[in-house]
Amino acid sequence: MSRVLGTLARSAAPVVLLTALLTGMGTAVAGATAAASSGGSAQEVPGLGTLNSGGNAETLAIYCEIGGDCGAGGYYTQRSGQREAFVVNELDGTWGEALAVPGLAALNKGGEAQVSSVSCWGAGGCAAVGFYTDSSHQRQAFGVLELSGKWQDAVQLAGTAAVSSAGHAQANSVSCTYKGACEAAGSFDTGAAGAVTDGFVVRKNGSAWGTATVPPGLAALNGGGNASVLSVFCPLPGDCAAGGSYQLNHVAVPGGFPVQAFVVNEVGGTWGTAKELPGISKLNVGLDAQLSSVACWAEGNCAAGGFYSIAGSGKPEHRAFVVNQIGGTWFGAEPVPGPAAASTAVASETVSVACEPLGPCSAGGYYQFAKSDSAFVIRGAARADWKTAVLVVNGGAETNSVSCNEGTCAGVGPGGAFPRSDTTFEVSQANDVWQQGTPVPGLAALNVGKNGTVQVVSCAPEGDCAAGGSYTDKAGHIQAFVTT
Repeated sequence: MSRVLGTLARSAAPVVLLTALLTGMGTAVAGATAAASSGGSAQEVPGLGTLNSGGNAETLAIYCEIGGDCGAGGYYTQRSGQREAFVVNELDGTWGEALAVPGLAALNKGGEAQVSSVSCWGAGGCAAVGFYTDSSHQRQAFGVLELSGKWQDAVQLAGTAAVSSAGHAQANSVSCTYKGACEAAGSFDTGAAGAVTDGFVVRKNGSAWGTATVPPGLAALNGGGNASVLSVFCPLPGDCAAGGSYQLNHVAVPGGFPVQAFVVNEVGGTWGTAKELPGISKLNVGLDAQLSSVACWAEGNCAAGGFYSIAGSGKPEHRAFVVNQIGGTWFGAEPVPGPAAASTAVASETVSVACEPLGPCSAGGYYQFAKSDSAFVIRGAARADWKTAVLVVNGGAETNSVSCNEGTCAGVGPGGAFPRSDTTFEVSQANDVWQQGTPVPGLAALNVGKNGTVQVVSCAPEGDCAAGGSYTDKAGHIQAFVTT
């Protein structure tokens, strides 16, 4: 697997915000342009300058609710080089002070921790998950809750302890509904013969986390002993979709071991049986596939994306896919319908998927060409169809994250073709118009080291969006930023 969610982010190219706001069919362009141009200025995460004495920090997760209330998280580095996790809130449009995740320092004896995913259900109510390393330098999964505006102590997620010397556990994704019901997902070493790694899901029960369990059927699929739930999304309490990857067997193939993508749904509070993603085996002849991101607009109505591989040049070559679930039925995975230029790409991946409240969904990722990458965005023309992907930035670029609210979507990522972070671009997509891209206001002034990236974006239901990532300051230190 070339990508595993939850790993520490890599250094990336200069930053460009792909604020590609989608208007509905026939909607006036002027209104969308105004929305794209408004917003606050990028700022170092307040309070993180004091915590980040080691000079290496990044915002990796963000989630916004109605009224400009958001939660975010990531990591920072102490002077000793130890990496710790942080959380921060935005209330009424103003970012508060970053906090070291309470209680995590006592767990993080191995000195490497981060918040990988955040989800909120209202002002003062959020959940965050990620990993830390124990005294044996094994990764362990943690969860932390914000209740009534106060972040509680982080806890190791029950049932996820990595028990072998080569074991690990990490929480990759969390999703909360408006009633405060949350599900988290990730992977853990089960301690079985051969140090089997399996995927897990775990529910927040009231004010505490429950015990992690392997989704039904996943252990049976996971013949090779290496599975992970990479993404989970819950449109309603007890109704969720999740997916990731598993290893077919122990027989090596070019590029590694055979890996396949899976999906699983929770209905009425009960998880169904995990199954191979429909249609993926026909595409995945190179035996290296993963479902990277899933999103839903209603119970049983979801979209997902990731990659599969084709045999080529003695190693797998990845291709991006998208797939829909309509009325509880997953349709066959399909290659991302690409523009003519995509025919020359040597690889592609779908990195992020998001849905509007009533559908359709959008996705983003990248095409890898011979000399550089190009970011793409794609939107469903209808709930069960996808339009042709659009290349939005060429040269060292990819769409890291997309988020949608009613009638609009935004995508963010690095754009390495430009020497500065204040370059704009525009692109059209069939009957919907991707408006002129705008830079992150104020980020060029911060990013004097010209090395950073926009990692995440989240759009609240009424249209406000927040984004975060990293930049490099004049001392060459990597710092975390947020912007609204």
